[in-house]
Amino acid sequence: MSVTVRCGKRVLLETLAFLILSGFWVSARVTPSLPEVFPGDDSVVLLGNDPWFHLHQIEGAIEHFPRLIRWDVGSHYPKGIRCAPAGLFHLGAAAVSLGLGGPASAMALAPLVLAWSPVALGALSLAFLYLLAREIGGRELALLTLLLRILFPGEELERTLLGFGDYHAAEILLATAGLWTLAHWFNRLSANVPDSAVPFRCGRLWGTAGLAAFPFALFQFVWFGAPLHIAVILLASWFTIAVCLVRSSGTPGQIVGTLPVFLWLLALTGLIGWLVPDWIMSPSGHRHALLTLAAQCGLLLMAGAFLPTLSRRIGKGWSLRMFAFVAFLS
Repeated sequence: MSVTVRCGKRVLLETLAFLILSGFWVSARVTPSLPEVFPGDDSVVLLGNDPWFHLHQIEGAIEHFPRLIRWDVGSHYPKGIRCAPAGLFHLGAAAVSLGLGGPASAMALAPLVLAWSPVALGALSLAFLYLLAREIGGRELALLTLLLRILFPGEELERTLLGFGDYHAAEILLATAGLWTLAHWFNRLSANVPDSAVPFRCGRLWGTAGLAAFPFALFQFVWFGAPLHIAVILLASWFTIAVCLVRSSGTPGQIVGTLPVFLWLLALTGLIGWLVPDWIMSPSGHRHALLTLAAQCGLLLMAGAFLPTLSRRIGKGWSLRMFAFVAFLS
């Protein structure tokens, strides 16, 4: 049997295993709530309280597309209140409703789109989870990861349940997609750039770094807590620097390896907010995220420029103390 045939069979078996496991995942999200969400009288009953707020926002986005309701009277009647809608999620659901039914039927389709959105977004996140696990440990780890997600879903089960129309499924999708694009980029960085090279001098890496940062940039316009996920990525980058210092292998290429991604993340977050201000959930939160990312880029540049030299001149101990201070600033 030729190598090509064996590879083809492996790909086929892997695809079938993924589809079977995904089928179990979809069944667990659709079957329990299907009779309640679609009682049989052509109505759609959303689960919980928050989905009705999101439906109100989506209907407003349909009516005034591509603008969102900022002063919300419906949820704080009669005086109203300035709300912070999940801009990208609400506009995305409105765009799907308009695309499927046109202006005449979009309002009627909005509850249906919102009810199915957690399942659709969750299924996409499952695919990205598979790609992430495969990038880290191959197909065996990827299939095991899917199996564990099905058997032990945790709060993800509620967030992706049919009828629970909320932006939480979009959070899961963009966070998982962002982790996969980062893992994919760093694997390519390690494979194609020598330790002695400086990544931002390698032009071919800039385009792929932009793609790696894109999901996390979109994430900033879906959920208030998105900067917390960015903080975890920042912490991981500084932990990498610490490992380099401890191992005495801290070259500029290793230490500033994350810089292109964070520069792209800063640029994309600022550019999207400037081009589509309606997507910004909180103006003050958006400014804080931009300032934090700018500070991270500056600190990474400083670390890459000085810490390896300091480690050789004054020893690991003082270098690690200075590193801890810089990480604290980050």
